[in-house]
Amino acid sequence: MRSVRRGTVPALLAVAFLVAVPAARADEAKTPEPPETVPVEKGPFTILVEAAGAFDAVGAKEVALEPEAWGGEWKVLEAVAAIGPVDEGKTLVTFDTDKIDEAIALGEKDYDIAVRALAQRREEAQRAAEASAVALAQAEQEKGAADERLEHFQKTDRELRVKESEERIKGTKDNIQDQEEELAQLRKMYKSDDVVEETEEIVMKRAERSLARSKVWLGFQESRHKTMLDLELPRELHGIELDVRRTALGLDRLRATSSIALEQGRIDLAKAEVALERQKVGLDRLKGDRERFVVKAPGAGIAVPGALVKGKWQNLDETARLLAKGKVVPARQTIFTIVRPGAVAFRMPVPEASVLSVKPGQPVELSSPALGDTSLSGKVERVAPASGDGNYEVVVSLVKGDERLFPGYGGKAKIRTAEKAEAVTVAAASVVVDGEKHLVHVVGADLKPVAKEVKVGATSGGRTEILDGLAGGERVLKTPPKP
Repeated sequence: MRSVRRGTVPALLAVAFLVAVPAARADEAKTPEPPETVPVEKGPFTILVEAAGAFDAVGAKEVALEPEAWGGEWKVLEAVAAIGPVDEGKTLVTFDTDKIDEAIALGEKDYDIAVRALAQRREEAQRAAEASAVALAQAEQEKGAADERLEHFQKTDRELRVKESEERIKGTKDNIQDQEEELAQLRKMYKSDDVVEETEEIVMKRAERSLARSKVWLGFQESRHKTMLDLELPRELHGIELDVRRTALGLDRLRATSSIALEQGRIDLAKAEVALERQKVGLDRLKGDRERFVVKAPGAGIAVPGALVKGKWQNLDETARLLAKGKVVPARQTIFTIVRPGAVAFRMPVPEASVLSVKPGQPVELSSPALGDTSLSGKVERVAPASGDGNYEVVVSLVKGDERLFPGYGGKAKIRTAEKAEAVTVAAASVVVDGEKHLVHVVGADLKPVAKEVKVGATSGGRTEILDGLAGGERVLKTPPKP
């Protein structure tokens, strides 16, 4: 057997060590690192709804230009444009009144003219009513007279005239008969020789002529009588009846038109009175607007140029720039808001997923960067029933105010909606959603994560309640893989 030289063995051992060490390190590099896990805890669990918001003013008084009639400009003469304390009644803004004074003067002149015009219309309406009454009475009188004429004609005059004509004819006939008898007697008498022939001839001729005239006159009378019966009386009756109709129609028409005219006159007069009253109201409102040209603080507090809308100040710099001499301020714009430090409530938006768990009366913990580490206690005052963007406004009142809080400060709120003495919870990030399933990855002794479906409850403070699937004490992946 070949012998080994001295010094050779240590060298071989050194080489073997150098080869063995890298191999061992390579094996160590291949061993996987244990996954990062978090524990499943079991114990008390407080369910909180957290949200950021702002402190809004309570009892704030807005100062705005609210004219009732004036539509002209509001030019600033002098104004308090800086934020600062004010007492009730302090003058905040004074506006130039030249133009509104001119408008009031013109309005008063127009009103005086309208008053006189209305008085004249009232007098004319009275005269029209009197004239209408006279015309109506006259028409009624004419109608009555026509009715009387018709009645008299039908009952008296027609019959009287017929009888009168008949009596004249009868009288003429009687006269003719008498003349004929007299003529016959004359003829008998003249047969004797007692009367000379010349006298006889004269008397006979006269009697004969008189009889002839009477017979002619009788013919005239009978003809006229017939004409009266056939033409004159019917025509006269028709004329009277037409006159009755005419007067009746005239009376009806006058009654209708006069009633309409009088009613229209009353309506026009009433309209004029209403228009005058409106003119008076408008003038009074314009005078009332004139008093608004000196704007005074409606209460004591801190006057801030601008408007406070749900805890957010609006247009502070723009409003302050407007409140300078010569500037024109738009009407119906809030130019000051007077607030009191400490008189605040907290407003915050709560998402739809949490709004049903928030109810009036629940305790609230409030904080604000302005107060540092100081926290305040409050309670839910009201929850908005509707929302336009999926966030519902919640208003929180303070149990005790803090004068350091100024309206407009930001803050955060924690609403304690539920307390559980014992609940199983995990870090919210450890729960993943796979469709309608909620999964956690449990890590056992073999360090291999196994996905497990769980039933979740509320999430609060970065932890999610596990209602079913975990018992507590397990460990789950801190950052599970996405499904």
